[in-house]
Amino acid sequence: MAFLGAIGLVGFIVGIVLIILGKIKKKKYRGGLIALVSLVVFIVAIALSSSNEEANTNADETDTYKVSTGEITNEKLLISLAVRAETLIEKYDKIDNVTVKTENITAEKLNDMKDNETGEIYKNIYHVSGQYSWQEKRYDFELEISFDENDVESSGKIIMYASNMPGGDRIQANRSPVK
Repeated sequence: MAFLGAIGLVGFIVGIVLIILGKIKKKKYRGGLIALVSLVVFIVAIALSSSNEEANTNADETDTYKVSTGEITNEKLLISLAVRAETLIEKYDKIDNVTVKTENITAEKLNDMKDNETGEIYKNIYHVSGQYSWQEKRYDFELEISFDENDVESSGKIIMYASNMPGGDRIQANRSPVK
């Protein structure tokens, strides 16, 4: 698409130059037609390029799930994971009024894993790490959830949780990648 856009831009400039030359020499060089066609080609290239970018960015992440593994960048998906993290932190660290801000966390979708002890397969795993605030102090945490469906609003199972809050619960399933 960039090549098509470049051709359109160069053609438009050439068309303008031909219009000017035609006015000076009092001849028809068809500069207006070349400029008009080139402008249309340029606009089409830009439209196709922006629609391809939107398709690429929206195809992998939605507001409630990510298709492939890797870092999560969708703001609404991060907010959903932050809210889920707040609830779980309060439960496992036995505290109330926890705040998790999206700018203080990173999240990613992981590959499926298998519990080495039970053989259970964990699918739709999301890893969230960062900091949470409680009583004007910040604490580090790390969390992995395996959701029943690839939707962070569905029910799920905690397969790993840790924080630096004294006296909080720690969860760590003995797991390995699924082969």
